Amino acid sequence: MKSALVQKNGRIAEIVEQGKTFRVHKDLEWRDCPNNTTVRHTWNGAGYDAPPTPEVPETELKMVERKLTTDPLERRRIKMEANRRGVSPTSIVAAILAET
Repeated sequence: MKSALVQKNGRIAEIVEQGKTFRVHKDLEWRDCPNNTTVRHTWNGAGYDAPPTPEVPETELKMVERKLTTDPLERRRIKMEANRRGVSPTSIVAAILAET
């Protein structure tokens, strides 16, 4: 088990190993979560909902991922972020696309 820092809207701000929690603002709370929970999951008040599926077709994501990862530093940053979140690099690219 891990601990998820959950916002009032159900979004997960951070995930840490149990016992590594810290004091937070009253609008946030720590909740136990399964080891496979990522910051893309959401808390629904009773459990965790799986992350939404990207709306961009997988082939388009792969194409954009290749374009984003032509720079070795950017490719490394995406891979590190994917490892940190426990998701695929394609998911990170989808998140970048969703922000734009």
